[in-house]
Amino acid sequence: MLSPYENVIIGNFIYGLGLVMGKNPRQIDSCVNLLQQTPLDKVLGDVMLQFPGAWRLIEFKRVGANLKKERVKLATYRGATRRDVDLRKASLRAHWFVETGQHIIDEFDNSTFQMNVRPYLELEEHGGISLEAFAEQVAEDAHKDPPNKAELDLYLRLIKLFGCLDGYETSGLLVGVGSNGGLSYLPLENITDLKATSRVLRARLRAREEEFTRSQAARGAFSSAVRQELQRREVSGELAHGVEPKQQTLDHGPSL
Repeated sequence: MLSPYENVIIGNFIYGLGLVMGKNPRQIDSCVNLLQQTPLDKVLGDVMLQFPGAWRLIEFKRVGANLKKERVKLATYRGATRRDVDLRKASLRAHWFVETGQHIIDEFDNSTFQMNVRPYLELEEHGGISLEAFAEQVAEDAHKDPPNKAELDLYLRLIKLFGCLDGYETSGLLVGVGSNGGLSYLPLENITDLKATSRVLRARLRAREEEFTRSQAARGAFSSAVRQELQRREVSGELAHGVEPKQQTLDHGPSL
């Protein structure tokens, strides 16, 4: 059986990541950029993801693909991070390699399609986590506190300098989620400017949280009134005995 092309795997990964992200009731904005077949592809990778709490740069390759160019980049990144602990941590956190296309058939003739995900610095090693587990990891990190932006920005600058892309800019889109759950697409001037994108993401997150706080405060008086009414009925025994609230009668005085 032939292995699917990288763009097929990438499309399904992004779709699957969206499903995993949607399981979290706390919706966040994101910047998802497919760089395959763009000028940034050879230097950065196939997919670049940015969330309030995470940044990921991902390279997808089929088993048996020519890794000559990847090994050249790998040697550069290993050399740059060998003596810099913080830079190495940033790489292991943000830069990933997905190897796809290995079919495994068990003794019952059940066929599974294996995809291994591991840090880019471990590109030449074997094994890794599954693509499903990787999507779960990205979604979990996306909702956490922001990572060390200085480390990640420094690592991205290293990659851009290696690719002679210093000063190169490419626009992108940020997927915004409104308070009502609706989507909006906002333009980004330069997706390789992590600091600027991070500021936009954090600003929108703060705005949404402030809007939620205001809406809760607006509902507070009504909720308090409801609680007081329930307490009154409980004290009077109306709730315990299923008694309907007594209708107030007006004394109109003696009838004529």
